[in-house]
Amino acid sequence: MVINFHSKKYNKGNKMLDLQTITTVINGIKGAMDIATTLKNSNVTLEQAENQAKLAEIISALSDAKIHISQLNDSISEQNNIIKELENKLKQKEEITFNGKVYESKNNKNDIFCPACYDSNQKLVRLTKFDNDILNCKVCLSNYH
Repeated sequence: MVINFHSKKYNKGNKMLDLQTITTVINGIKGAMDIATTLKNSNVTLEQAENQAKLAEIISALSDAKIHISQLNDSISEQNNIIKELENKLKQKEEITFNGKVYESKNNKNDIFCPACYDSNQKLVRLTKFDNDILNCKVCLSNYH
């Protein structure tokens, strides 16, 4: 009995496995491994030696599955972090506008941000306004009139 868990395609259709599903599967595999180990370690006759070998093969396959599911769990966590980061960047882009000189918040026109910092690093750095209407960036030291 050989079970192949080396497939690169872990999702069905476009649905990705969620963390709860993976945890449930891991717990099920652990339970199956415990049962198989108990059966394997029980006193058996020579006639049941073949069954013990099959149980050992099942234990090995379940161990492989558990490892691969743990790897999937790590991969999904990493993908979820990337998705959150991209969602935050998209939200940030939607909340600001470029007025030809500086970036402004769409919700509050008094929130003015440095275009040099945003264009180079995608960081919103507020500009400081001086009495003579010069806007200054404390990070990159750029001035805007």
